[in-house]
Amino acid sequence: MVSENEDDPGDRQLIGGRLLFDRVAAGHPGVTIIRSGRPEMTERMLERLKNQNRRAVQQYLDERGERIDADSFERVLQAVNKAILQAREQVLRYADGDYRADPNGDRFPSRNAKTEALQTDAEKGPKYYLLTDVYHRYAVETEQAPSTRKKWGRIIEQVAEVHPDIRTITPDWCVAWKDTLLDRGLSPRSVQLGYLAALRSTCEWGKTNRRISTNPVEGIGVKVKKTPSGFKMRGYSDTEAKFVLGLTLQPVTEKLSSYHKAARRWIPWVCCYSGARVGEIAQLRKEDVKIDDGIPLLWITPEAGAVKDKNPRYVAVHPHLIEQGFLDFVASSKQGPLFFDPNLARGGSEKNPQSKKIGERISAWIRKNGITDERLAPNHAWRHRFKTKCRISKVDPGTRDYMQGHVPHNDAEGYGEFPPEALRHEIEKLPWVKVG
Repeated sequence: MVSENEDDPGDRQLIGGRLLFDRVAAGHPGVTIIRSGRPEMTERMLERLKNQNRRAVQQYLDERGERIDADSFERVLQAVNKAILQAREQVLRYADGDYRADPNGDRFPSRNAKTEALQTDAEKGPKYYLLTDVYHRYAVETEQAPSTRKKWGRIIEQVAEVHPDIRTITPDWCVAWKDTLLDRGLSPRSVQLGYLAALRSTCEWGKTNRRISTNPVEGIGVKVKKTPSGFKMRGYSDTEAKFVLGLTLQPVTEKLSSYHKAARRWIPWVCCYSGARVGEIAQLRKEDVKIDDGIPLLWITPEAGAVKDKNPRYVAVHPHLIEQGFLDFVASSKQGPLFFDPNLARGGSEKNPQSKKIGERISAWIRKNGITDERLAPNHAWRHRFKTKCRISKVDPGTRDYMQGHVPHNDAEGYGEFPPEALRHEIEKLPWVKVG
């Protein structure tokens, strides 16, 4: 395609239109699919685009008498889709008058080339030096959080398209890659703390585990500006807290599921009186609301979903929540999650749980209703407020940190237990938020 269009690339708009289809077929991360109106039609269209090169691939194999299994065929088709996308992007550059060589054109080996790994390390298996496999082993060994695996996994896959073998990554390439990312408009923080961090950590694990002798990313970085002095994320003021909590008590005029209505009604209140992360509350199950010695408790546990550092903990239920009927709501709910129906998951996974979407919707709803200060994250602001109110109310620091899932500020605070009676005693010190 590249050689045939070098002299006369053709109409730029036509190339751009076909490029969009190629990006969908290749699963390009820059394409966002919005399913609206008749989603079944969208799915059929997406399926056609993903398979637009299937017949050509099959014809190519048939002409050469080659047979591969179904799984391998799908991998070949995806590789072809990506290669055609790369070719089309080069043709578009020709149409724009840019005749420099394709910067990623050398990623394709000759057909008869053999990897060094297979020549010299056959006993180690074909995956031993694969960058994606090295990352997978690193992520599993370090018990990396699902959300991080989702972000870093995509980054590693992008690098692996150019360097499938971790041993071929060089410091010079890493510098050029960093510059390319910045030229694309990515922020220095994103490049340093996202892209470079993912590859650096993966390569460091590879070095430790004898895949490579040196870490090619070591010493390569981007200068990240410090947050301006005086800029700090903050918690809700009393006025803002009353406003947001007041929204939860207003009649719902939108067409929402019973789970979504319950999430709007209760999650802001529970976050306000527990200091927990919104994801931890959004994933609460009926069985996670317990009664111990007559004391209602929230059991925040990795069994329900993501919990930072995977440390379970109890939080006493504030009496104002009880007065409003929170325990009655829990008692009347079905077994399982309180705020979403797991049977209605649309491609949800450990890396992209339904509870995360619940939190995002609540945040957007609060923003839509007038909380626009960029220093205030609609969901996380409850954690800041909780800490502030605990200080004012002289809540025991150790108990406060335990309920929020924070690391004890010294070794002494790590001793002993936090029985239900102690949790209730401290949570009752927090003042009630009166709305209206």
